[in-house]
Amino acid sequence: MVLEAVKIPVQVLEHLLTQVSEFRLPPLGLLKALILQRIERIRSERELERELHKRPYWVRACGLPRVPDHSTFRVFRKRLGDKTEDIFHPLVTELVHKNIVSADTLAIDSTHLKAYSNRHVQSDRDASFGHKTKKKVFYGYKEHILCDTKTELPVAVLVSTGKDNDAKHAVPLLDKSLLVIRTKLRTMLGDAAYYTTDFYNRIIHYGAKPITASRNRTHALPKKYNERTSVERCFSRSKLSFNLDSLTVRGLPKVTQHCLLCCTSMLVLALAAHQHNQPYNARSVTSII
Repeated sequence: MVLEAVKIPVQVLEHLLTQVSEFRLPPLGLLKALILQRIERIRSERELERELHKRPYWVRACGLPRVPDHSTFRVFRKRLGDKTEDIFHPLVTELVHKNIVSADTLAIDSTHLKAYSNRHVQSDRDASFGHKTKKKVFYGYKEHILCDTKTELPVAVLVSTGKDNDAKHAVPLLDKSLLVIRTKLRTMLGDAAYYTTDFYNRIIHYGAKPITASRNRTHALPKKYNERTSVERCFSRSKLSFNLDSLTVRGLPKVTQHCLLCCTSMLVLALAAHQHNQPYNARSVTSII
C-alpha cells in the first residue's frame, strides 16, 4: 500500500539515463526497495537482499522482476547521487497542495548522527567531533530540518559535519525550503541556538514571525512556542521507525542521501495513508504493503 506513493520525477529519470542507456532493473523498483529498507529498519543492503529473498511479496510490491544483488543498490545510490533531493521536494509540494501539510508554522532543530566508523580510528574524513551537551561528545554529523508542527513531517533537510553550530545552517536551510513553504510560512519556532539577528531578519523577510528562546531566557515565551517539540518527535520517530541513526555509509554526500531517503520515507507513509483514507496511520508504520 505505502509503496504505491513512491514516484521518480522525470528529471531524475533523465539524469539516470545519462549514465546508463538501458536499465536491467527498473529504477522505481530499486527506489521502492530502498524506501522499504528504511520503513522496515533493515540496517544494510546485504540484509535487504536476504529479506527480499525471504519475502517474495515484497519483491512484487516493489515491481522488481527478481531480487537485486546488494551491490546493485550501491550502484543505484551512486547513480542517483544528489538527485535524491529532487525526489523529496515534489513529495513535499504534493503534500502541501493536498493540504496535508499546512506549513504555516514550522519548527527548526538539528540532531546528531554517529559516523559509520571504527571506534578507535576516525575513518570518515567528513565527520567531526561535536557536542550533544556540554559534557557529551559525539563523532559524526548533524541533520538539520524544518518540520511542520501540525503533522510532524520534515519539509526541508540539510546535513552538516558534527562540529558546526546550528545557527550557521539556519538561514541556508530556510532558503533551501521550497517557495510554496516560504509563502505559506507564518511562524518559525526554534530554541536558543537560533536566537540570531541574521535568522530573525531572514524570517521577517519572508513575512513570518520568529519565536525563539533567548540565551539568557529574559523574556516569557507565548504558548505557541510549545509546538516546537514537534521537531523533537519528528527526529525520534525517524530514528526509531525509519533507520535514520543507522549509518552504513561514509562521506557527507552519502550521509545526506541517507537522511533524505529517511525523510522521503516519512512523507511517502503520510501520503499513502491519506490516499487510502487512513489519515490516522500517517505516522504509523503498519500494513505497509
